[in-house]
Amino acid sequence: MLAAQWKSCVMRISKLVAAVVLMLAVASSPARSAGTGADVQFASPRVALEQGIGAYNSRNYELAIPALEFAAAKGSFFGQYFLARIYSDTQSAHADLARAWKLLKGITERYASVDPDFDRRRPFVAHAFVEVARFLQTGVPEAGVRPNLEAAETYLQHAASYFRDDDAQFELAKLYLSDERFANNAPTALHWLSRLSKRRHSGAQALLADLLWRGRLVRRDERHALALATLAVENAPGHERLWIEEIYQTIFCGSGEVNRAESATTVLKWRRTYGAQVVPEGQALGVLGQFRVSRSCADGRRVPIIKSLREPSGSVPGTPSLADPQNSLSDQAPVKKPGFGLEPPAGR
Repeated sequence: MLAAQWKSCVMRISKLVAAVVLMLAVASSPARSAGTGADVQFASPRVALEQGIGAYNSRNYELAIPALEFAAAKGSFFGQYFLARIYSDTQSAHADLARAWKLLKGITERYASVDPDFDRRRPFVAHAFVEVARFLQTGVPEAGVRPNLEAAETYLQHAASYFRDDDAQFELAKLYLSDERFANNAPTALHWLSRLSKRRHSGAQALLADLLWRGRLVRRDERHALALATLAVENAPGHERLWIEEIYQTIFCGSGEVNRAESATTVLKWRRTYGAQVVPEGQALGVLGQFRVSRSCADGRRVPIIKSLREPSGSVPGTPSLADPQNSLSDQAPVKKPGFGLEPPAGR
């Protein structure tokens, strides 16, 4: 416990030092005006990028923007990417969806063919494709972009197949299941959800659990639905817990005592293969763990609070980490027969 507290303290001090260094760099460098990052001079694009990402991870966008703009103006891929992340953050005063769209669209056009196995930019390029697809699903009025689901599918297809990106496959499955125009792609959606559930993708596990609970596209299976929903909550990062816990609550409250008991046994067996990597106590709650909602069923029964066991990744929710490993190779052929694909525990 003391080790975890000491590590947390060191991380906070490191972020503070990075912010102070950036402030000194900006203050001491010759600035021609208070405009774009090109007006602020840094020792090199690399120094600007390191300081910009440090400030970004601390959510100090005021300091991050000039550094990232300087790096982006010098052709830095990561400068462009993290600027787009800042401008697409609608919870920030610096949100600028038109700029975010332009930056992300540019990344997808220039880096669509980077090596999917060895280029360290791969997860970031794939994420740019996913973000462009999300913009296309809703439209970007500020940039004159209208909703276009067919174009969104094209972007998700590229990221899902060429880059083998988990989130792209998940978003593609959601698109196929949410719009009648893609009804013929339901088997492909089930394939992605099955594959991703085996890879511990919490969103896929929750969505597949919901399909099993309602008997949509697959045979209804209450016990496996509850077991899979339980794993989804355990695997969920902090910023995804709310909607995943809502699915878990629906399934838990609608299950009888027998199904709850049997699903608990299933969870114990499935957790070894489809569960999260356990992390030390004190690190397991994720970014939003301290704000967990207390839930109850309609009959007053309390819904069990499940701790997240997910290994923490990037400092900012929804952002790939610079240290993220490459996704492993896997077959991409959609299954012929609908099914959720997880093997039942032995003896059942």
